Amino acid sequence: MKATTSIRRRSSPSTCDTGERRWHYQFTPHDVHDWDSTQVPVLGDLTIDGQPRKVVMFANRNGFFYTIDRVTGKVIVAKPFVETTWAKEIDSNGRPVLLPGHLPDEDGTKTCPDLGGGTNFMSPSFDPTTRLFFVTARETCADLFRLRPEASSRAINIPAAGRSGRAIRRISGRFAPSTRSPPRSNGNSATPRRPRPE
Repeated sequence: MKATTSIRRRSSPSTCDTGERRWHYQFTPHDVHDWDSTQVPVLGDLTIDGQPRKVVMFANRNGFFYTIDRVTGKVIVAKPFVETTWAKEIDSNGRPVLLPGHLPDEDGTKTCPDLGGGTNFMSPSFDPTTRLFFVTARETCADLFRLRPEASSRAINIPAAGRSGRAIRRISGRFAPSTRSPPRSNGNSATPRRPRPE
């Protein structure tokens, strides 16, 4: 069970001849929010700082958008694409810098994004002409609880999630100027949104 969870949360290119893993990256180490990485990674060939790079782009359930060098596994950029309250940033080693007060407890802790994540299994896309990454974004927060086993049978009401599309500039991680689309109840909007003020 542990190996399955680790594999689902990692991007792991391997050599074709031996099957040996070249590198791996865990987006949310010690994940207490259940943000497994069910999202679709998108491959691209980009010029970064004047150098051609083979990358994998990934909008993660944890609320951060990642551009990773797919040859070395080094994180090139990791920026929030939805409201993200659990981590301040992703540091130069690719590790989240955690913010205090966002571990689930018995009283409930408001955390963004919620259990569904900043995005989920909906497929993103990348337009190499405009250099924009399109993703279904979920702007949601929730009170997360850590319950004792005897208390886990009580029902907890979780409100419906608001969803919209988002376009992300592939390197800077900033949102592209665009029009905002109203949230749709089925979560399938792919229209980009205006950037949030920094």
